[in-house]
Amino acid sequence: MERTIWDCLLEALEDLEEQKFKEFMFKLDDIPVKEDCRNIPRGQLEKADRLDLTNMLIDSDGQPFIDRFQAQ
Repeated sequence: MERTIWDCLLEALEDLEEQKFKEFMFKLDDIPVKEDCRNIPRGQLEKADRLDLTNMLIDSDGQPFIDRFQAQ
């Protein structure tokens, strides 16, 4: 079976130690996004585990959250 972006992202998040996972989630709120987009609300991030975060980072249409980031 072919691995999807969802599978790869979940695997990468599962490989993070707990402290690194917390740091990653904290930094997500600071990433500038395009004008017509918004960051994932910090309240949702605080409650999220790795599976929840994977779902938040992949839109329902399968597009990665990274497509929302501004070019810097």
